[in-house]
Amino acid sequence: MTKNLYFHSNSVSTKDKVTKNKHNPAVLWFTGLSGSGKSTLANAVELLLYRRGCQTQVLDGDNVRMGLNKDLGFTPEDRKENIRRIAEVAALFKNSGTMVCTAFISPYQEDRYAARSIIGDGFVEVFVKAPLETCEERDPKGLYKKARSGEIPNFTGVSAPYEEPHDPEITVNTSDKDLEECANQIIDFLEEFGYITHNKGEYKMSTRRAMFVGRWQPFHNGHKWLINQKLSEGEPILIAVRDIPPDEKNPFTTEQTVEMIEEVYKNENVVVISIPDISSVNYGRGVGYGIIEHCPPKDVGFISATSIRERIYKNDQSWKENMDSSIHDLVVEYLTDASK
Repeated sequence: MTKNLYFHSNSVSTKDKVTKNKHNPAVLWFTGLSGSGKSTLANAVELLLYRRGCQTQVLDGDNVRMGLNKDLGFTPEDRKENIRRIAEVAALFKNSGTMVCTAFISPYQEDRYAARSIIGDGFVEVFVKAPLETCEERDPKGLYKKARSGEIPNFTGVSAPYEEPHDPEITVNTSDKDLEECANQIIDFLEEFGYITHNKGEYKMSTRRAMFVGRWQPFHNGHKWLINQKLSEGEPILIAVRDIPPDEKNPFTTEQTVEMIEEVYKNENVVVISIPDISSVNYGRGVGYGIIEHCPPKDVGFISATSIRERIYKNDQSWKENMDSSIHDLVVEYLTDASK
């Protein structure tokens, strides 16, 4: 059937897409009994990866069976074909530079081996482990009850086997750990093995941070003093950069501003993100956080971003006294580019 088919190479390579995405692609193959928490965990991990700026996609068993694989049943042969098709789809996503989270029971070891062979490098088997009794107690879709009554034939764990992975890359025990712990365990693995960059605990679930919002044009020692008020207390920091189009008063792009602040705090527990521009900050009663005003001393409060920009344009080197030395070169480079 394939003797007259020829593989066509893409103009944009996977390597090009990895460079653009700034992370390596992978297929996280979540396998386990129905009710073990595969879909819930896959979606939690995708959210954490998405918040880091990763290109992501979840492929869920039920969703795929309602579309691509709606012609397949649950016989061993159909289960085999189900896994083959989804492995091919996952491989396409991986080759596009995407972090893929697949949530399928995939009960047979042989079929998971075949999926690993199709996908190749970047296949990460995640065994979502939970005792049958626990899964049956959860029974979120009422499927075990139907299987026990004979309404659903070939149901994994009841009338069809589940073969546990022999040597998965990750085993998460959802009966002993909560969702946060399980999701963070997977993120830790991806950091350790170089799929994503280690970012000082960035975007781990439930990490509360002191938030600072501004234009930061450019980020100077007055800003640094402000943020250090909380950082010195050992509190994790979130710096939000307002996404404003560059102009005479705001010469730096949002991406350049983020890069400069990240450089200053590259060894600290600081996360820098961009947000849409805002007109006000609003909150209700009893929300669990406060609005805090910090009043800087005179030697810091006088620092002006406008004055810094003017002195740079005039080649007055005194501006360097008001900014962190780690970003002097970046500021000059970006302002020079902006003036061309």
